[in-house]
Amino acid sequence: MKKKKPATTINLEDFELPCSKPGDESIGEDGYDRNQALEDIENGLPTSVIKVGGFKDEVDNFTSWQVEDHFFIYPWPNDKFDWALIRITWDDNWGRWGVDSCARIAGESDPLKAAQRMLTALLATWSLSESLCAGQN
Repeated sequence: MKKKKPATTINLEDFELPCSKPGDESIGEDGYDRNQALEDIENGLPTSVIKVGGFKDEVDNFTSWQVEDHFFIYPWPNDKFDWALIRITWDDNWGRWGVDSCARIAGESDPLKAAQRMLTALLATWSLSESLCAGQN
């Protein structure tokens, strides 16, 4: 008898990252380079992370601001979930990068399918289409 595959479960609640969370990296008055700050954060992530994409955009509402997000997944080190999704995000107002926990998934062994499912669920909560991230790194 074939073993039934468990249902896929996506959890969008905040969670503590199992790695040491890189601190917010600011450009600051000392002229710390924005791209260097991003590179420093990416280099501080666990070696098991997989970059899955990102996007850049300008939001124009009552004022305008720049949005830049980079998404990564990595194996989740507990038996409740298989993968976790994190985001490195640019805060145009404060001039710094931050790292956010975004989603976890259970029941999906393929990392790219896991990433797609988590991103689709996350972007739906933001009222955005997953096509926003397609093909942009």
